[in-house]
Amino acid sequence: MEPSEPTFSSLLLATCESSAYVVGIVFIGYLGVKSGILTPMIKKILAKLVLNLFLPCLLFSQIGGTIDLETIIQMWPLPVFCVLFAIISGFLGNFGGNILNLSKSKKKFIMSAMIFNNITAVPVGLIKAFVSTNAMQIFKSKNNETLQDTASRGVTYLLLSTLFVLIIRPFVDSILPEDDPTDASNHSSLPTQNSMTQVEPVTVFSHLNNTNPTEETPLLLSLKGSSSHFRKILNLINNKRILSNIMSPPIFAGLSALIIGLIPMLKSQFFDPKSPLYTYLTVNMKLIAVLTVPMTLISIGAQAGCVKTLFIKWNTNTHKPIVYVIICRYLIMPIIGISIVLGCKIVAKDLDWFIINDSMFLFAAMCLACWPTAIDLFDAQDELLILTYNSYILLFPVILFTLLGLLSIVAYIAGTFATAL
Repeated sequence: MEPSEPTFSSLLLATCESSAYVVGIVFIGYLGVKSGILTPMIKKILAKLVLNLFLPCLLFSQIGGTIDLETIIQMWPLPVFCVLFAIISGFLGNFGGNILNLSKSKKKFIMSAMIFNNITAVPVGLIKAFVSTNAMQIFKSKNNETLQDTASRGVTYLLLSTLFVLIIRPFVDSILPEDDPTDASNHSSLPTQNSMTQVEPVTVFSHLNNTNPTEETPLLLSLKGSSSHFRKILNLINNKRILSNIMSPPIFAGLSALIIGLIPMLKSQFFDPKSPLYTYLTVNMKLIAVLTVPMTLISIGAQAGCVKTLFIKWNTNTHKPIVYVIICRYLIMPIIGISIVLGCKIVAKDLDWFIINDSMFLFAAMCLACWPTAIDLFDAQDELLILTYNSYILLFPVILFTLLGLLSIVAYIAGTFATAL
């Protein structure tokens, strides 16, 4: 029996169920640290598995199996929204750093936490949880489309956006304020490409910007200006480092999936159930990919669990940037982002080439401006720990209200929300 069109009460129930799935897994990671099960070594191994195994498998199996030229053409606004929201977030971060009179390091912390939000684990987990709820009805584009196919379409949109963010992340980091080596309060070892959240933020180039050689500085770096020969060698080494940062396992897997998905002959070899490669490679990657979202959410909870005390004593220097980031990420950016997406939808109402008539696409586009900051699963600095604790544990009801707002907006635009008003 086909589920009826969603009402506000059914959307509220779906929101609670989906949010409980995401927040519940995060809380498991939090309890795992507090109980001593997730030791620092296990956390580090888990974070590396997420980055180097789980996420690449998810990107490859999901994008490669669902991507085609039509999808690429339709989703072109998503990278535009990613860049636009990153610029706005960076401006808000820089503005906050100036208003709060923060050091360069803390300003960099704010800007990175603002620019890079969690557009992978949280929204993908929510979409997967939608399948068992009535909310998925507002996203179906075809009557014969299964709920699993609808969810897969949404996950593909989000993962393509994630891939784009991963690619531009090192370039964004290169234009952020440099760390101040004289700042004794520098706790802004910002989320790097090793984050999930992406994925999670960023200091992949911080070691290249060091202009004050010390005893620990590699000799080659200290000889930067000695001769043209050494400069050429240094540039070559730095270029290799930059290339290795850009071509991380998730990016390599995602780009490979794009190439394979756009070439029918290759796609049939990897994603045709009758193909040997599908049986012995792709199927196994799909099994591993299933672990990506829960393992990432557990890692987020483990990060939050590293906060030493449940009730954190107020520290102005530490908490002012954190409060500012939370307000911007949970309130200001969602309002700005949703307004921009809806504005584009209204202006280009009959232009399917600009904003396609797809509720799931609209939801994915608005998600790019929402959700908490992405985190560095390796970092243990106080600012990141407290920010993670507040964003994912203390303020978890905000995730529920954000999701309810997004679902209500999408349902109203899709014309399936009339019965709820």
